[in-house]
Amino acid sequence: MFGFSGFAFDSPWFLLLLALLPSLWIFSFRSLSGLGPYRRLLALGLRTAVLLLLIAALAETQTRKKSDRLTVLYLLDQSLSIPGEQRQAMLQYVTEDVREHRHSSREDMGFYTE
Repeated sequence: MFGFSGFAFDSPWFLLLLALLPSLWIFSFRSLSGLGPYRRLLALGLRTAVLLLLIAALAETQTRKKSDRLTVLYLLDQSLSIPGEQRQAMLQYVTEDVREHRHSSREDMGFYTE
């Protein structure tokens, strides 16, 4: 994953399409010659915005946010292939651990049983 300044790209090679912007401006500016100067610049700006959004979507742009929080998920196998004592011990361990860290502002916890 390639990224900078809070943004990341899963497919950064699509960013090479930004090189098409000057040709878009040249050809669009000529084809919009019948419009007034303000309408021509508005149309050109909208075409540029659409192309930028399309390239950002193709590059799979994502925002990144650093966090010091920790998320802990417990997966408990509660099938009958696990002895009852061991299943109860697993459940007790998770319950005690969640109770111990419940009020910690740096951790989120959850568990899934099946």
